[in-house]
Amino acid sequence: ASNGLWRVWDADDVFATVALPDLRLSCGRWYYEVTIVEEPVFPQLGWAREGFSPDGQIGVGDDAASYAIDGDRCKLWHGGHHSDFGEPWEPGDVVGFLLDLVNFEMNFSVNGDVLVSGVPEGFEYAFAGVSGDGGWFPALTMKSGLLRVNFGDHDFEYPPPDTDDGAPFHAVALSEVHQAG
Repeated sequence: ASNGLWRVWDADDVFATVALPDLRLSCGRWYYEVTIVEEPVFPQLGWAREGFSPDGQIGVGDDAASYAIDGDRCKLWHGGHHSDFGEPWEPGDVVGFLLDLVNFEMNFSVNGDVLVSGVPEGFEYAFAGVSGDGGWFPALTMKSGLLRVNFGDHDFEYPPPDTDDGAPFHAVALSEVHQAG
């Protein structure tokens, strides 16, 4: 929808996933954000790459081709494994998704604060050494809830942070412009 809303109604043991697999980001730095409208149940939101194949039980972070943050259970997910990370999300929170394909790192922010082991402490990464192989794209999984997704079609509530080398993060919506160059 033009307003960026994504609603999932609770269904027995089924997880819904949406993704943009045709995007295939392969270089540069990328950003999008999600506003929590109604508290999501079991959200696993983040990035996936070529080879990601979700179904009703497999979502973002449940395989080797995807990475996610979960603000309900306060976890990071990759390869079906999880580790404690972050604080619970509340309605109104804005979660940022940063993919750095220059340094092969990934991180997340909440309300403009980049997270490091769950607390804002500068610019470090939740996932280091992510693969440069296969095109990357935004991917979101949850059991139920209401989110507003902004790939940069509208002004960001919290623009991506500056980087040490000055090369910016770009809005996912501008990927065709920045990957062509």
